[in-house]
Amino acid sequence: MDKAIKDHLKQTFFLTIDQLHTEAIYYYRQRELEKETTMKQVIEERTTALKGRDERVAGANMMKWIAYLCTAHQYATSIHDHWLSYEDVAFFKTDEEVGFTLINSEWQPLPEGGREQYITEKWIHLYTQLRPMVEKVALASGLPIQQTWGLLCNPFYKQQEAWMVTASDTRKQQINEDLHVLRNIKSDVFGLKRNPYQVSFRYVDSWWEPVEPVRVKAACCMSYVKESGKKCYACPKLTNEEREFRGKEIKKEKAQ
Repeated sequence: MDKAIKDHLKQTFFLTIDQLHTEAIYYYRQRELEKETTMKQVIEERTTALKGRDERVAGANMMKWIAYLCTAHQYATSIHDHWLSYEDVAFFKTDEEVGFTLINSEWQPLPEGGREQYITEKWIHLYTQLRPMVEKVALASGLPIQQTWGLLCNPFYKQQEAWMVTASDTRKQQINEDLHVLRNIKSDVFGLKRNPYQVSFRYVDSWWEPVEPVRVKAACCMSYVKESGKKCYACPKLTNEEREFRGKEIKKEKAQ
């Protein structure tokens, strides 16, 4: 994996590559994160760090990092025709950063033929591996399991949208075809009744002018559970009246 790819993975998806982080305050490999006691410790630390009023904010925060990890795979596949492979993954915290690091990673080119079957198998393997950790996030934080998985979609679809702005027509077609594959992974891989990427988005008018469509998030990020936190304008929990009021609040804040 060349330096440019490594740099992009860190800057965009907050992934470090093959760094042991010996200076880390904590460093938990995936097997450890599948243990309830370990995940509870991580959730408690993140709740304190985020000044959360309860542990759901830490659960949503953990899912943000997991979402970046998953989205990095789609970046490798749809933008570079590669698969991001690794032997293990670890979640760490230092004085300056927090996130995942990939251990013994490889940047593997996709095969010339049988792309759909290949990436289907890779996606199934990835989410089968991640499922115990995601379920422990839900258990330790008190987030409903459907919302927990749904939080994968917020960074993921934001990146999809960004890629479609700059991609060539050929690349746009490939992005959409790869997305179709992901959205059609069977729901039981996630332990759900529905694949979490099978989302029908709602759009609302922006609070700013000229008015633009704003996509409502697939799942609430729980920012309002932080100390002095509020629901964001694109929160799916807001009613129309609450969203209008929140928009007026944001306008006032921006004007100050």
